[in-house]
Amino acid sequence: SLVCQRLVATFTSVQTVWVLVGRGGMPHLPITACGFTPMEQRGGIKMAILRLLQECLTLHHLAVETKGLLGLQHLGKDNADGICLNVLVTVAFRNPGMQSEPPKVRGENFFWWKVMEEDLQSQLLQRLQESSVVPVNR
Repeated sequence: SLVCQRLVATFTSVQTVWVLVGRGGMPHLPITACGFTPMEQRGGIKMAILRLLQECLTLHHLAVETKGLLGLQHLGKDNADGICLNVLVTVAFRNPGMQSEPPKVRGENFFWWKVMEEDLQSQLLQRLQESSVVPVNR
């Protein structure tokens, strides 16, 4: 069975939220699979998150924090076995200063979507500020 993660990777600036979105077909939250290598299996779910983010962001000047689990799905398309963890992640500049825009995305596979819907934005900000997620240790 497969364990995958649906990333809700966010960047916030002065009550504005951006979410990292994949371009393949319809825009969607990025998905990555866990534990392809023994090193990844030992590193837990955070390793798969970093692997995905390294594809599209220059991580050396960014701080990535896994906040925790937002939810869980199982029984995928066509009754496929496995689970998918919805994981909330924050991306920020190590030296924030007055950065009001999210970090540049490398390549064409992903982009930052500015959350304009007030209800969704306030829900995301609440989850981020109150850490209302299930914590992840690895």
